[in-house]
Amino acid sequence: MSEILDYQVFDSQLQHHIEAIGTLAQWSRGENMLPLTLDSVKAHLFGLLAFKDSSIAGYRAVTASYESDTYYELGGLIVAPQLRGQGYGYEIASYHFAAAREVFPKARYLIFVNAASKAIAGKLGFVAPKSVTELPQAIYEPCASSCREYVACRLVGKMCCHEVVIWDPAI
Repeated sequence: MSEILDYQVFDSQLQHHIEAIGTLAQWSRGENMLPLTLDSVKAHLFGLLAFKDSSIAGYRAVTASYESDTYYELGGLIVAPQLRGQGYGYEIASYHFAAAREVFPKARYLIFVNAASKAIAGKLGFVAPKSVTELPQAIYEPCASSCREYVACRLVGKMCCHEVVIWDPAI
């Protein structure tokens, strides 16, 4: 990967951003993540679109906050299928995380990870929490209402089918 990506904060008033979200929604289906929709992206606190040669390359967002803005969840990392495996996921996640820390400088961050995003999060300094009790329990509410694997996970004693990693400026 040698080309620099162009980053733009998501703006629901811009037609090319709305079109980009449509493409991202298609890419997110079947990717072991909550599917992106225009409504879900509009609800994100801070979304960042990445473009390569004027075409959508990916997306990352601060999707929610918990415990009176003590924790912020990073989510929605999606990379164009033709760009996967080339370092773009890390580049997008790294750029977004630096920008998010400027917007929310004293926050702790958490990410629900799958195998691919866990490696990226680890490079950014995210670690497994010592215990799930140190996590805000409200983070699991979207799992209960949206995840097709939720019941199966609860039956085997898990809160979620994804692992959670955290980043704390105090660590």
